[in-house]
Amino acid sequence: MNAVLPDKVVEINGDKEFPGPDWGLKSIICKQGGFDILAHAGKEITIEKSLAIGKFYQATPLDLFTVYADGKVICKYYVDSAGLLTPGIFAINDPGITGQ
Repeated sequence: MNAVLPDKVVEINGDKEFPGPDWGLKSIICKQGGFDILAHAGKEITIEKSLAIGKFYQATPLDLFTVYADGKVICKYYVDSAGLLTPGIFAINDPGITGQ
């Protein structure tokens, strides 16, 4: 999937993030995972979804999303593949993720 990152960054409670519920949450999750997607504001990106075989949050299977800009990985995060959890998006290093 191709997309464009928001072109502005907002500060909420002292933390910088993208505005809006979708990219705001993703920017927080990426930061928790050790990535800085805010540095790529306004850039065209590609998001690749793949199965995260053997990765679970509790008993819920996960998909892996990888975000690229300028041909480089700028973030990776997991998403609840069953759509059972809210918000269902997790940092790549979330301690609640189990599996190989």
